[in-house]
Amino acid sequence: MKRALIQLARRCMRSRPTSAEESGQAAVEYAIMSMWLLLGVGAAYPFLMAFAPEMMNALQIYVDGFYFCLALPIP
Repeated sequence: MKRALIQLARRCMRSRPTSAEESGQAAVEYAIMSMWLLLGVGAAYPFLMAFAPEMMNALQIYVDGFYFCLALPIP
């Protein structure tokens, strides 16, 4: 019984080999989603600066806080 369970676990843990075609599809999907994200942010930026400058300033302060914490000399 124990041996059968170990064999079943090993069979389940093996990953299915991906073909080059599937890998290419993932790369294309990633590129398309990245393009839409960048274009969306680029198109929304002027709108946000015109109608919500306080929100953009708050977001800038929030991001600057992360950079400040990452640049501290304390390990």
